[in-house]
Formats: sequence, structure tokens, C-alpha cells
Amino acid sequence: NSAQVEEINNQKAILEKYLPQMMSEEEIRNVIAGLEDKSMPSIMKHFKANFAGKVDMQLVNNIARG
Repeated sequence: NSAQVEEINNQKAILEKYLPQMMSEEEIRNVIAGLEDKSMPSIMKHFKANFAGKVDMQLVNNIARG
């Protein structure tokens, strides 16, 4: 029923305002490019310390492995 779909979409829009915005692939690449130490442990440690909850660590891992 379209009224239910509309209500669900409204609820989703409200929730998304409160969820942390996830970093894009491009933003992740920019952060990695700016790091002095580009070793895997250093990259992962940097993202865990500075972007916890705002980044998909698997994506960071995939990008870092390039």
C-alpha cells in the first residue's frame, strides 16, 4: 500500500539525519594520500582512531591494498 511505503520512507529520512555520514571512497583515498606512513597497520590504526563509526573498515582495507 502506497501510504505505508510513504510512511516508511519518511521514517527512513528522519533516521538518516541522525546517523553518522559514512565516508565516501574518494574521502578515504584523500585521507590515505595525506598520511606520511602508508603501511597497512598505520592506515588501519589511523582510521580506527579518527573515523570510528564513520567509515567501513573493509572498504579502507580494500582501498589501501589498491
